[in-house]
Amino acid sequence: MMVVGYIASKYGKIERNYTKLVIRFRRLMIPYISWTIIRGISLGHYSVIKILLDIFETPLYWFLIVQFIYELIVFGCDKDKVKWGTIILGGGGLVVAFIIFRTELLRQAVLYYPYYFLGYIYEKNETRLHTVVDKLIPLAAVLYPISMIFYSFKDRTIAVKRLKAIMQVMGLTNRIQELLVEVAYHGGFQIYNYVVVAILGSAFYFLIAKLINKHCIVVKQMLCILGKNTLQIFVISVFCYVTSFGKMENWVLSLVSCIAVPLLLTKLISNNQKLSKVMFGI
Repeated sequence: MMVVGYIASKYGKIERNYTKLVIRFRRLMIPYISWTIIRGISLGHYSVIKILLDIFETPLYWFLIVQFIYELIVFGCDKDKVKWGTIILGGGGLVVAFIIFRTELLRQAVLYYPYYFLGYIYEKNETRLHTVVDKLIPLAAVLYPISMIFYSFKDRTIAVKRLKAIMQVMGLTNRIQELLVEVAYHGGFQIYNYVVVAILGSAFYFLIAKLINKHCIVVKQMLCILGKNTLQIFVISVFCYVTSFGKMENWVLSLVSCIAVPLLLTKLISNNQKLSKVMFGI
């Protein structure tokens, strides 16, 4: 999401530009609505109410609509400088909306808001900050594999066991161990996963991308080809995975299918201009 914010600032030029905003709406929201409806129908959701819940409450393609929400906030900013008031007000509005409605969509919008605008703000100040950031990225990249020891996206019990083992080696009392485990289990791991691991992970993959850009020309060309069809591959692969490929016992076959089938369908759909506009917004 930090990369998305960076690109929005450098190339999007959405600020105060209604034409660009309409283009982004077509590119993000048309495929979002189209594929969410297709997903809903695959689950047997035929009523308008259920489809609306799929779109606004627990969306499968939350990444697309959340990105467009952020770009609505960017639309209210200035081109040449960071408009802190707009960014803070936009973030505060999303937090209040989440507290009131408690939907998964708003939860994701709140969680990833700092990362999007961290990338956005960095691009606006890249000339001043790039020297410091270039020095910190290799260090953060080295720390990323170590940080995964306590990563607990779904199963916190493994991370808790590792934490207890380290505290026992440190000789902490049982009372302190229980207190730290309680804090970690009820919020600490969430902050750790979404802040520490997320930032270190972003630095790790940024470093890899930088190395590929400089030294791996063939890989760079392959990634550029995939990059032109990122959204198409994303929406199709997610749909295929949750409906069929994710249920395969052979994970290798599942992985290959999630790559090959979206590429094939992207090519076929792109050949039909009208269908491409409805499915992919282009």
